[in-house]
Amino acid sequence: MPELNKFTWNRYDDEDFWFKNLHHLDQQEISELLKTGFIEDEIVIDGIIETRFSRKVGNVWIGRKSYSL
Repeated sequence: MPELNKFTWNRYDDEDFWFKNLHHLDQQEISELLKTGFIEDEIVIDGIIETRFSRKVGNVWIGRKSYSL
């Protein structure tokens, strides 16, 4: 474990994403996503408005090795 002390750690959200148009979701699939805790919002991808469904599933820890100058 001493090697882990040589890293600077940052926590990030781990999320599942579905996109209405990209994944060709129908209304039944959208209803299922919403029932299972997904949040609906709109984002812009390459100038086009897209409906995104997202749900946090956990955390991801990213480590970057610390160097002394």
